[in-house]
Amino acid sequence: MSKLILRDQEVITIITTTLISRGALHFYTPRPTEWLDGSQSDVLYAPAIASVDLPPVLVEIQRDINHHFVDRLVGYALHVEKEYKIKPSILVFGIGKTCNNIKSKFNATQHNFAKQLVCDHWAEKCLIIDCDTIGEDNKELPLLPLLAIGIFLCFQKASLMSIEYKDDTTLQMLYKIAKEQAEKEKAEEPQFTKLKEVISAMPEGLLQKRALSYAEDGCLYTDTCKRKYSKKDLSCTSPMPAPLDLPEAGLNLIHEFEANNNNDAILPELDIPKSDMDYVIQFKRSSKPMNWKECYEVGKRDGFFTVYTSPASLKRAHYKKKPVDDDD
Repeated sequence: MSKLILRDQEVITIITTTLISRGALHFYTPRPTEWLDGSQSDVLYAPAIASVDLPPVLVEIQRDINHHFVDRLVGYALHVEKEYKIKPSILVFGIGKTCNNIKSKFNATQHNFAKQLVCDHWAEKCLIIDCDTIGEDNKELPLLPLLAIGIFLCFQKASLMSIEYKDDTTLQMLYKIAKEQAEKEKAEEPQFTKLKEVISAMPEGLLQKRALSYAEDGCLYTDTCKRKYSKKDLSCTSPMPAPLDLPEAGLNLIHEFEANNNNDAILPELDIPKSDMDYVIQFKRSSKPMNWKECYEVGKRDGFFTVYTSPASLKRAHYKKKPVDDDD
């Protein structure tokens, strides 16, 4: 949610006009943050026109600000410079602790709530706003808009009513944006989940099972994407290693085991039946032992077997056209 807030145009305007100048108004828009080495920064703004007076603005939200994070931040800055041919201005919101070694390198800025990190060789400027720097400011209403954004992001309060400065107009705007985005996110329920509900209400049949299989695969893929792209950077934990690639022989054993022991799981990749006999063959592969009565009934529900009057007539027709390698 914090990253979505930073992509709101009013928030972009506050950050860019404060870091760059009033002349930056309306020039900046969010840009991609995935880099060639596989790394990904949080939020990047860049103007539509190239100008030395309008450098890109890189914004990071970080739990703990330490040397590991600063090293990564330098890498992001170098990527931005390579892409846009100019060093970026950087703004970091710290929502956890800032280590003392980093604090010792802070320089004062024109605002008490923000500190400058030395960045002579990799950025135009690098401002740090965290709970401690905010605490040093003599806050008076109305709050400076960038200070209000810092309070919103760094203190992570769930409700405006729990903030001392709830009467500030910028904070009210931020919570309004957050509320609207949360409602929109809730309304945009994953389509694969909706699809599963619709399919589950359909009469049972081979096609229903296959459609449900694809919907479940879609839910799994969507969940994987959400986990990958919304994960938090926790310096106190180490990511789990990626699973090792299995040799082909090992994969074949797994596939053979699944085929023999997991008949009720997701069906193997088969083409959608194109004919009545095609349907029978696929049903036999997914249901052992073969139940002709069930095959006939579910096939009728799926729109097949319109020319057959009974399971027996379907069975006789199948054996007349039965392929040589098709077993019961």
